[in-house]
Amino acid sequence: MTLKQLEAFYWAAKLGTFAIAAQRLAVTQSTLSKRIAELEASIDHTLFDRSSKRPTVTETGEKLLATVKQMIDLAENVRAGSGQIEHYEGRLRFGVSELSAATWFPRFANRLRDEHPRLVLEPQIGEGIMLERQVDRGELDFAIIAGVGSFDSIASEVVAEVDFTWMAASPGPGSKQDPAHAEVVITPTSSSKMMTLFSNWATSASIGMARTIHCNSLTTTVGLVVAGAGISCLPKAYVSSLAKRGLLVPVRGDAPKPTLDYSFISRVDDTRSLISVMKALVKQSADFNMPNALWAF
Repeated sequence: MTLKQLEAFYWAAKLGTFAIAAQRLAVTQSTLSKRIAELEASIDHTLFDRSSKRPTVTETGEKLLATVKQMIDLAENVRAGSGQIEHYEGRLRFGVSELSAATWFPRFANRLRDEHPRLVLEPQIGEGIMLERQVDRGELDFAIIAGVGSFDSIASEVVAEVDFTWMAASPGPGSKQDPAHAEVVITPTSSSKMMTLFSNWATSASIGMARTIHCNSLTTTVGLVVAGAGISCLPKAYVSSLAKRGLLVPVRGDAPKPTLDYSFISRVDDTRSLISVMKALVKQSADFNMPNALWAF
């Protein structure tokens, strides 16, 4: 019996699929299946019922899961207490929002390259709900999302707070935008975690949303606002360079400027030291006050 065999069994059981478990452990599916078979042989018990297309955990397997988790956690504690620097390798699959990707993510990627050169980065850019589901299914190791995690299986920790402001295209010298008379409001899609917050912000700012454009891309939303297609609530620092150039102006209104937390999420049962290390690096790197570097050109 080896730790690798125990990890193969545990993650295949918790994630419900050999394929995703193999990805998480950075091995081939055949290697994972072999380790589970070797573990079954060593304890003389079947851990998975393979009679159907998708293997299911047997009664014996269910009874062993808690003990196996304790053994895996103990091994992680030994590694953490040894004082040795972990040299991570394999695929690192994680999710970030478009705002993260356009601001602090390049700095984060450079640090990973320097400190963990054997990791292969596989970032997924998407909306919070989609990323959270992928973390829950084990398809992603972690993600940074707007808001906080909403699944019982997800651990969530706030890493940054982002200021937003209502913006419109510059209408010319001396003119002011009135949010109450905005004809079109550009909003996130209904599948975005920001949509509920967006609606609340619009209500607090007395902005009617009778006519809307639903857009799942921050870059496209900014482009639509600059083109005069409507107003939107945008990350203040992210669009600051466009405001300085006179392409965007704040809309008039006395409502408090909205803020939004961004959180690091991972599975509650994922106690790998890799997750703790990545969370620490994200906290050090996640500066949402950086404008999009490409807009300087």
